[in-house]
Amino acid sequence: MMIDPGCEYNCTVSPPGILQEQTLEGTITIVAYSLLAVITVPANGLILIGYISNHDIRNNQSNLLVANLAVSGFLVGLFVLPLYAVMAGPHNEVSFIFTYTTFTLLNSLEIIVYLAYLASLILLSFEKFLYIGYPFFYERRINRRVLWICVACVWIITIIYQITLKLLKEYSQIDINSFQTYESISGVVFTAVAALILSLTNGRIIHIVFRHLRAMHRHQPTFYGGDSDNPSGHIKASTIRAITNMIILCVATLVLWAPYHTVAAMMMSINTPSINGEFANLAQLNSLGALFEKFRVVGYLDFIMVSIIYMRDKSFLKSTKRILSCSYCRKRPCDLSSLAMTEQSVISLTAAPNNHKTSGCTDV
Repeated sequence: MMIDPGCEYNCTVSPPGILQEQTLEGTITIVAYSLLAVITVPANGLILIGYISNHDIRNNQSNLLVANLAVSGFLVGLFVLPLYAVMAGPHNEVSFIFTYTTFTLLNSLEIIVYLAYLASLILLSFEKFLYIGYPFFYERRINRRVLWICVACVWIITIIYQITLKLLKEYSQIDINSFQTYESISGVVFTAVAALILSLTNGRIIHIVFRHLRAMHRHQPTFYGGDSDNPSGHIKASTIRAITNMIILCVATLVLWAPYHTVAAMMMSINTPSINGEFANLAQLNSLGALFEKFRVVGYLDFIMVSIIYMRDKSFLKSTKRILSCSYCRKRPCDLSSLAMTEQSVISLTAAPNNHKTSGCTDV
């Protein structure tokens, strides 16, 4: 998960003799997190605005899960990345107190968002698997309400999980080093399980797609996918594009976060104090800590991939062009004027019979 296994050590002890190098690396880290925040917020915001404002995008119920992924990226860019940029700065008394008090909130928020992001990816892959593998079950059972319930359950479960961890850390008698090790192990295990589920699901989807394409090439019907409008079961080009985008996003997530969790697992193996309370491999821990910070920046690139991948979709691309060109703003006066004209015509039509009765038709 997003937990630094050596945070307690690294946040309180500065290695001697490398203050200038540390300041340079801190500056680079601040710039990297700031650029990521500046890019992540509007990129995911465009996906969310497109989903809210475009009726064609909302009609495709799979886009609800894409919008949920964009929500995770938007929260990361709005809260997590700026706080990491602040924490990477020089720690005088004021900034140290600020970073120390906000670290708990930052840690909790990024764990919740990260878990919700992975769970949403799993939901998206299962949704595509049911759509292409069991189309009649999908048509009867899977609708927008079911997906909304799944999205709500994802966020509720992750929030309850994080609150439970914080309560255990606050009121249990578990040693803090052991508890941080447990948090890190649980994060690595959850990511490994998510990677296994995504690999199996996407592998099965690819297998079904190839069976479709082979049946289409041989002009044979198949019942491994399609919908009620497609009785032969032949897969559509739009479905292939949606599956391709989903697979690319899953692969990008696993590739970008793999180095981070690999280094985290290595740090957990050596970040155990000896009997005297001292760390045995300080130099190795410091070098892994530097790699850990760099790979965390690489991992957060994943939250930009949602917008990069799904902007290739025609509906999202058209919506983005309309948003950037402010076509919604230009159309608004016309719509208001037409609405005002409609209201005036309705008022005149409703008032006409009353005037007709009072003035009298025979006088004309």
